[in-house]
Amino acid sequence: MYQSFDKKNLNVLRKQLKEAFSIIEKKLGIKMEMGGMRFSSDQCRTKLNIYAIGNENPEDVVAKASLQNFNGLKYGLNESHLNKPFSYLGKAYKFSGIKSRSRKYPLLGKNYLGKTYKFPANDIILKQIKNL
Repeated sequence: MYQSFDKKNLNVLRKQLKEAFSIIEKKLGIKMEMGGMRFSSDQCRTKLNIYAIGNENPEDVVAKASLQNFNGLKYGLNESHLNKPFSYLGKAYKFSGIKSRSRKYPLLGKNYLGKTYKFPANDIILKQIKNL
């Protein structure tokens, strides 16, 4: 039982919530993403995004959602640009979404192993994604 909140016990709480969310996600066919936690000694709050995924890959649903709002319009990208190949510093990646809170490196790309990296929104990368 919690008497008060601090960083240490919120990390434990976050892990327990993620475990509970994974059970709910599998049961209902949804994807749940929890944002940062703000807290005082007697309360904490967090943002929870819930996506309906149906039969799609949960990562694709989240990526599509990131492109459907202002973020996609800002860079001229939409859902059709997902998984388009581009190269950066001689290495190949596939475009996988936009990280809206990142000003410096908003574009996300995956390498051939499936690891996600962040990239700057420079003209070279954007042209590669849009023209292929």
